[in-house]
Amino acid sequence: PTTQSGSQSQSSNTTTNSNQNTAPTTAPTETTNINTFEDGDYLANVQDVLFNTQDESTARKILVTAGFDYDPVQDVYFTQLDSWQRNFGFNSVYDTAAPMVGMLYSTAKIYFTYDDKDWMMEIWKGQYGITAGAEIGFYNKPSDRVMEHYDCVTDEEMLTMAFDFYNMDEFVFSRGPEKHWWLTGFKFLHVGIPQFIDLDMTIEFPNRKMANAFEKGLKEEQKNQITDPIKY
Repeated sequence: PTTQSGSQSQSSNTTTNSNQNTAPTTAPTETTNINTFEDGDYLANVQDVLFNTQDESTARKILVTAGFDYDPVQDVYFTQLDSWQRNFGFNSVYDTAAPMVGMLYSTAKIYFTYDDKDWMMEIWKGQYGITAGAEIGFYNKPSDRVMEHYDCVTDEEMLTMAFDFYNMDEFVFSRGPEKHWWLTGFKFLHVGIPQFIDLDMTIEFPNRKMANAFEKGLKEEQKNQITDPIKY
């Protein structure tokens, strides 16, 4: 494993890959759609009705209220920077309940300590109802908090993140680089099995101390990812 770092920069980059496949760092311009229905026109009509971004339709308002926005170039939905979910932090109950609402994904959690706080980065990838997608989230909590509930990082603690999303070795979409606390992307009417989804992720840390702390936690998480290993 290697860690990328620049000798003339105070920041350090760590690139992680959530699958064994190696993929190019520059994503191709074409995308691949995998539909489970034969009538493509019907699917297009469904999307137009539910997520019409050309006007302030009821569906569009619902989408924004739910904390999401839309990238019309890539046809990808993503969470807003200040979505309402940011008020609730994260704990393992969320992942436990996810299958009950049609979210079938795999996760990896990276724990580390930095700046007198316990930090956690979680990676998700898989099927989210009628979308396939991925998420990268950064959270922390005071070291003396016994309960395993993490707060979403503050604006000052946000990190520059990016990922390329591949499904069965085919590029689908990319997100970032963007300074965020929860970088996400969801492809509408796309099918993805977690083990066949490959994420090429890049995280930029503010200093080498934090990058090294993260790397230590990353090595520990590598031991747990046997069937879907992480490379960095």
